[in-house]
Amino acid sequence: MAQSTPHGQVDPADYYVAAQSGSRAERTFHAARLRLLQDAANTSGRRVLDVGSGAGFLAVPLAVDGAQVTGVDLSPSHIAAMDSHADAAGVEVEGVVASAAALPFDDESFDVVYLASVVHLVSEPGALLREAERVCKRDGQLVVAGPWRFHPKSIKAVKRLLGKKVETTSWPFTVERVQRYLLRSRLVTRTVDRPMGYVVTVWSPDRRK
Repeated sequence: MAQSTPHGQVDPADYYVAAQSGSRAERTFHAARLRLLQDAANTSGRRVLDVGSGAGFLAVPLAVDGAQVTGVDLSPSHIAAMDSHADAAGVEVEGVVASAAALPFDDESFDVVYLASVVHLVSEPGALLREAERVCKRDGQLVVAGPWRFHPKSIKAVKRLLGKKVETTSWPFTVERVQRYLLRSRLVTRTVDRPMGYVVTVWSPDRRK
C-alpha cells in the first residue's frame, strides 16, 4: 500500500518482483525470509490466508507448493499485481481487498493464517491479531513474523541496503507483545534468524485455557 492507513504505513515495494529479479542483496534477503515462512507451517493441500499479502511475495509460492491461498490487502493495485504474478506462475490465488482489522471471513475458515511482516508496522496490532486468530481453525496454525526484537532497527538497515526509502512506524517485534493481544492461542515454535534480524512464530489457536 503506497498510502498511509489507519493501521500504519506499509512499504509499497513489490517484494515478489524484488525476490525474482532485484539486486543480489534483495534476492538473498527475500529468499531467506521466504524459506523461513514456508518452513513454518505445513500448507500443501490446506486452505491458507495471507494477511497483508501485498503483490503475492508469499501467497504465490505457497500456491505453487499446493496450498489453496487467499491473499488480503488494502491496496487494489497490490491485489491486481498478485493476480498477475499468480497467472505467470500458473497458479490461482484468491485476492480480496479488505482491512486486516475486519476480515470478511467466517470463524475458523482457514487451516493456516499468516501475518508476515505486518504487525510490527501497526501501533495497535490487537485487532489484526485477534481477527487472524478468529478465522484460523482451532487445530490450525497462526504464523506471525517480523523483525527480531534485539535488532529493532534491522528492517531500516535492510531497506537502506536494498535502496528503499525508509518509512515505517515499526516497533520491536516480541513474542510477549504478540501474546498480549491474542485471546486464546499458545506459542508452539519460534525461529530466529539472527543475521537477518527476523523471527517467525507459530501459534496454536486451540481455545484451551
